[in-house]
Amino acid sequence: MRHTFLEKNPFYILEVSPGEKRASIIAKAEEKAFFSKGNECEEAQARLLNPEKRLSAELDWFLGLSTEKTSDIYNCVREGKEISTDGLSSSSQLNAVLYNFSHTSYEDYFEIGYSILEIDDLYSSIDIDTLLSEINTYRQKAGVREVLKDELERIFNSKRTQIRQLISEKLADLTEEDYIEFYVYNDSDQVKALCVGWNAPLDPVVEDWFYVIEPRVWTKIYCLSDWLTNAGGASGAFQICGLQSRTEGG
Repeated sequence: MRHTFLEKNPFYILEVSPGEKRASIIAKAEEKAFFSKGNECEEAQARLLNPEKRLSAELDWFLGLSTEKTSDIYNCVREGKEISTDGLSSSSQLNAVLYNFSHTSYEDYFEIGYSILEIDDLYSSIDIDTLLSEINTYRQKAGVREVLKDELERIFNSKRTQIRQLISEKLADLTEEDYIEFYVYNDSDQVKALCVGWNAPLDPVVEDWFYVIEPRVWTKIYCLSDWLTNAGGASGAFQICGLQSRTEGG
């Protein structure tokens, strides 16, 4: 049974690259069908040959890699090993970190929190124009119509749903005390912005993270956060968080 989002990706299922043409994808699907159960190969083929459905698979896969590096990633997924992010583009780094996050068993709740912040940084750092060029370079090789920028933006924004689900599943293992301690003792500007609770600008993944937490837990966080209670109100809290100029439009 396939569990992680990479194992469910049609590029992984068929072991084809984003630049392979229609005939190659069909041939690989027929070959793999002899050794697979159900119709997953047929479904993977259909998804890759459909320009609209293909896009989400491209966003969840690895672009710009050598054959050797791609082979390493296949082996890591098969064996459940961590994928190295060395030499990967921003979008590919994000997918590697999401995969590592999804199948890693964390013993320390702080590790979960900092992994989420890393995911947030990577998601926010991706340049849509660069990603669009990268995807369309492969589509030209594969003989697939190029994707439009508004299409890419829509599907890329929907990737937040996938990230939110991964985070929710991981946070489900934490106790209420773990939640509270992480927020009370975390010193990152983004987490402090969440705890302050005013109109501080938030990065997208962290903003989604906020809505996973129950209001009653936030109440306890407010009461226990020394940096917040000692801030002297909104102005003082924002000064401590390093967010004063951002909230004033500076």
